[in-house]
Amino acid sequence: MSWKVYDESIDLIERRFHYLPQAFRWHGRRYDVDSVEREWVPRRSPARRHFQLVCAAGRVEIYHDLVANTWHLHRAQWLAEGSRPIRVSRPVRIPRPARVPHPTRATGPATVGLRQMAFQEETV
Repeated sequence: MSWKVYDESIDLIERRFHYLPQAFRWHGRRYDVDSVEREWVPRRSPARRHFQLVCAAGRVEIYHDLVANTWHLHRAQWLAEGSRPIRVSRPVRIPRPARVPHPTRATGPATVGLRQMAFQEETV
């Protein structure tokens, strides 16, 4: 699967978090973004912000021209008809640390008895 260069304008339909592309329209067809693989600003043209995206049709690279405020499809790797979708990498899950009781909050059966005794003293 090789990259095919287009460099054509697209319509950005939706954004995620008011920043990342969520859906775009190109040649009358809507493409929903499954994941954003990377985002960068090239050194030689800092007026562009590039995004590499994965959608059901394949992997695409689009860019936002910050001066003209336009969006463009730079290049794409399209999937063949009937082929399996591109595997989207999952975020890394960091295990939570073991729960340690707070040192100033005593809990357990021994302290429950103390609380009941304190309550009985107050009511007497």
